[in-house]
Amino acid sequence: MNNVKLTTKFGEANLNYKKFRPGYPKELFDVILSNVESPYHKAIDIGAGTGISTEILAEYFNNVIAIEPDEKMISVGLFPDRVTLINDCAENVQLPKGEFDLVTVGNAFYWMDAVQVLPLISEWLTDKGILAAYRYNLPMTDNNNINKIILNELEEKWDVFRHDRLKDTEYTYRNICSSPCFNNVRVSKIENIVQLSISSLIGFFASTSYVSSFIKTLSNPQDYLDEISQKIYEVSNNEMINVDFGLELVLAYKK
Repeated sequence: MNNVKLTTKFGEANLNYKKFRPGYPKELFDVILSNVESPYHKAIDIGAGTGISTEILAEYFNNVIAIEPDEKMISVGLFPDRVTLINDCAENVQLPKGEFDLVTVGNAFYWMDAVQVLPLISEWLTDKGILAAYRYNLPMTDNNNINKIILNELEEKWDVFRHDRLKDTEYTYRNICSSPCFNNVRVSKIENIVQLSISSLIGFFASTSYVSSFIKTLSNPQDYLDEISQKIYEVSNNEMINVDFGLELVLAYKK
């Protein structure tokens, strides 16, 4: 068993984000792009992080704007040449109005002020532009014994560091539906089973805001991570685990 090596430094948490966060399935962007009129010209990726969605958008669009407020996240990302990076919160960004075919927000909308950002997104979009916001909940595995370990750690140690927005699973859909800027709001589920090693599963959780915050309180974080890894290893049938990162996709059209 290869345990993941982590520290409490915020910058290195970003490296863990880059290393352990899974990509998005092809089906997600097949669904999104099937709702965008071609040819594809310009797109915006809000909360771009290390560029997981941005890289995919750059394969289809001539110009992509990546908006990410955390410069440390940007520093460990790989962004294609056709991508323009903006290191700021979306609420502060000024972009040309009516020029963008698509705005994506992947696992980041719940960190935003929906009342402020949704009118901006609407202004940036063309008349037939699309907003696509997608997210996954707390990932679970196909092994109930592993899930019990994860949920126990969440309840006893992590949850106090978990922002209320992360617990509000309806935040994205509710705010987009209630916005006067969008209509024809649709929700779909995208299956996304990812096979991870035990160390990668622990690395994923360590890359989250709440677990990384908890780790910072420990004098010996590696001992704690090794302990969880060992617990999971003892109840796992093998080193590789199927993890459900199933996605909720909210598509909305500019009104």
